[in-house]
Amino acid sequence: MEAAALVVLGAIMFAHAWQLLRFTDMRLVGMIAGVGAVFLALLVFWSPLERAATMADPSATAIFVLLAAIYAASLAAVGLWGFDPRTLGFYSLFLAVGSVLLLLHFLSVPEEGEEISRSVLLSISSVIQVVLFALLFFHLAPPFRRMQTLTGWFFLVGSILLAVFGIGIPVGLWGDDLIGHLPK
Repeated sequence: MEAAALVVLGAIMFAHAWQLLRFTDMRLVGMIAGVGAVFLALLVFWSPLERAATMADPSATAIFVLLAAIYAASLAAVGLWGFDPRTLGFYSLFLAVGSVLLLLHFLSVPEEGEEISRSVLLSISSVIQVVLFALLFFHLAPPFRRMQTLTGWFFLVGSILLAVFGIGIPVGLWGDDLIGHLPK
């Protein structure tokens, strides 16, 4: 579930980055975000129960994906139905705080074996999300329009990193040999 969620979230943020850099239309970003929101919600609510044993922490991972689904749904609402972008900015502050709490959770729960690498990846992903959502808050909530290009470039790089982390999980790039074990 983490791999698919990170790839889909990376794709949504990649599309949002191009909109922030003024290369795509907001309706296209809204359509991509709407499809991504549905996919992420399906991951949370209809994921197979036998996969829960392979996740880093099933409840924290579900919260991680649910926060991303709500972000995608609010981005779709702004893009497709013309909702106020400031709402997305204020929700980004909530997302940044939620990502900090998830980061603290993933760092405080050491696990054994392969799950350590997934916890580390989700911790790094949480740090990336904190930075991106904080930038989005400062760009949209008290509209600092001069931050749009900076936010767009951060979203572009951060979305690529999230997608690479997500692709690397099933491929085996982030195994125990690369990241190692936490000391006991």
